[in-house]
This record gives sequence, C-alpha cells and structure tokens, in this order.
Amino acid sequence: QMRFGILFAVMTIMSAALAVSVWGIVGKSDPVFPNQEHLTSYIWRTDKLTGMETAASRSGATINYMHVGNRSTQGSGLVDGAIASIANAAGIEIDRSLRHASITIVHDTNVFTRLASEPQSFTILGMPDVFVDQLRKLSAQDRTTRCINITLNDNDADNNVLLTAILISEDFDGCLVNGLFQAFGIDASRIDLESLMLVCTLYEGRRQNLRQRDQLQREVSRFRETCRSKAIDASTSVPQ
Repeated sequence: QMRFGILFAVMTIMSAALAVSVWGIVGKSDPVFPNQEHLTSYIWRTDKLTGMETAASRSGATINYMHVGNRSTQGSGLVDGAIASIANAAGIEIDRSLRHASITIVHDTNVFTRLASEPQSFTILGMPDVFVDQLRKLSAQDRTTRCINITLNDNDADNNVLLTAILISEDFDGCLVNGLFQAFGIDASRIDLESLMLVCTLYEGRRQNLRQRDQLQREVSRFRETCRSKAIDASTSVPQ
C-alpha cells in the first residue's frame, strides 16, 4: 500500500508593503551558485530500508494548476508569474489543457470558513480526503491562520511530489510563494536567481538520475553554467 507523506507550512499574514520581499533582484549578473550548504533547501526523505536520503521533485514533464476564489483575479499575476518562473527553471512545461491539476490554489476571503463547514467543496476540486482532513486540522489549530500550504509525496524511497494545495484568504501571504516552491520540491520563499538555480540543479540532477544527497553533493558544480543560463531565462517570467 502506498504511504503518503504530507509536508506543510503555516505562515502568518504579511503586509502588502512587505509583499515585494518575495521577489529578488532578477538582474543580478553572477548569482551565487548552489553549493552543499544550499542543498538544505531541498526536501529530503530517508528510506528506512536503505538509509538513503532522496530529494523531493516532480516526475512528470508537464504540470497544470488551478487558481480559484474571489481573490484569484487580484493574485493571478503573482501566481502565474511565479509558477512560470519555477517551471521554466525546472524544465517542466505548463499545460493548462491537462484535465488534472497537481497544484490547487484556493484564494478566497471565506476559504477557511468553507473548509470548516463545507469540506466536500474541496474534494470537488480534486483534493483527496487526506488533504482535506489535514487542512482542516491545521486550520483548527489556529483560527487566525490566513494561509496554509501542504504537499503530498508518494513515499520515502521515491519522494516524488504528487499534489500541492494552498489555501489563502488574503491578497498575499508568504506561504503562497513557499507553497509554489514546495510543489517543485524546494523550500524557498523568494523568487530570485539563486532560488531558480536551486530549482534547475534539482531537475538537471533528476534527469541524470542524481537524486540522493551524496550524489548531488558531489556533482552540484557540474550544472553551474547550464543553471545560470536557465535561471536568467526563467527570471523573465517574474512580475516587474
């Protein structure tokens, strides 16, 4: 039986004046290349049988996302730009024609009220029961929560990212961007060249079957030139 693991982050609301802090300086000419210290931004799981640590990442070549709610229009620029930048750095194509959305963002003033009273409305969006139950538990722990994100991975050995859900009741919260990164296997909250190079390195490694911690630590420098170029290209999707 497949064992599911849930990673979640709960962030407090940030003011609109601080919202710009998630967007880094995209014109930086020589970003710091990810080294062994930067690998702590990857989401590692340890296989209990082998003891090997594997970095989380997506297995598919395409991705789709859903962004709904009465605040989704205001947040569409940030969400669309962020996903485009991260996906471009990962070398993953966004295909809005896909029937299945592996990232669901519910951006609505009453999202947590509805979560408590109408949980079935979230399963209709394609969220599995394990997602909805966990979201309700997290929301109940803090009634002032403005944003929650959770990500579902398949198992400790493969650590493939399957689904991500982000619930947000305000125009902006730091956990929105963090949730979008988590959907690609990265723990980050700023979109800049350094974080995009981290994304690129993770997926360049995956395509060469380098997913264990010791492998990436040894081989990370191989991707310097490729990932600098990809990060610069991907940063053009960031809203200015």
